Amino acid sequence: ENPDLSCAEIALHTGVSPRHLERLFNQHTGMPPFQYVQHQRLQKARMLLLGPGLPIGHIAYYCGFRQPSHFSKWFTQQTHCSPRAFRQQKQTDVGKR
Repeated sequence: ENPDLSCAEIALHTGVSPRHLERLFNQHTGMPPFQYVQHQRLQKARMLLLGPGLPIGHIAYYCGFRQPSHFSKWFTQQTHCSPRAFRQQKQTDVGKR
């Protein structure tokens, strides 16, 4: 995975213009490339936070963040819940079943 890969770089390698690539991407996924990448990162982060005790710093790196603090801020903005609180809440929810 390369979190710094841009739409322009992908377009260059596929032989289409960046705008055409964005249109195609939106047509097939229902969202622009950047939004799709953010969605995928969030899904991966949630999955890893629900897994067995992987440190949040490692999850940040696996999701393409260079700094765990940037990951925590981003995750909180996306979910209105910190990664740690998300993990604790989900573990509590499982314990109630």
